Parts: sequence; structure tokens; C-alpha cells
Amino acid sequence: MDKQITFERVIDVDHKKAFEVVSNFDKYAEFIPGCSRSSLIERKHPVEIGRLDFHVLGKDYFIESENILTNNSININQITGPFDHFKGSWAVSYTHLRAHETKAI
Repeated sequence: MDKQITFERVIDVDHKKAFEVVSNFDKYAEFIPGCSRSSLIERKHPVEIGRLDFHVLGKDYFIESENILTNNSININQITGPFDHFKGSWAVSYTHLRAHETKAI
């Protein structure tokens, strides 16, 4: 059974700055819960290959993913990891409230 989890947050920052943060793979460990290490393995724009190491509930695991960057989003596809398959995305968009929406799916 496929599951979908959506998380959205509206923040009052410049949308370019918000995208700069979520597109810096090496910094993911600083803001993704449970992520103990993040490393960029390869970059051939617009494709990046990265690895995230997690320590959650006493268990260690990792995911390697292919990440395709556009002007305001990152599409994530698991290469290796604990799931049968995993697809996700980051999307940053401007809202009319002067805040910017950052979405992880």
C-alpha cells in the first residue's frame, strides 16, 4: 500500500533564500529530523546523487537518492534505502502574504 505524507510550512523569508537552503544537500542533517549525516555524492546539474544517514528509535539506516533540481523544486527518487520505493519533492513558492511556502512531499 502506497502512503503519501505532505508537510507544508509558510515562512516569511525570500523564496530564493528558502530554495537555497533546501537545495543544499550537505546541510540536510541540520534541519531534517533524525538525519545524522548528509552528503552529496555526485552533481551533474540538474541531477544530484546524495546520501542521508538516519538514527531513529535506536535504529540506523540510510537512503541514497537521485534528486532533480528545477528553478523552484527538487524531485527525489530513492536509489537505495529502506523502502520498496520512495519518491518525494521539495517545492518553494511565493504566496500573496509576502511569506513563502516550502513544501515537502
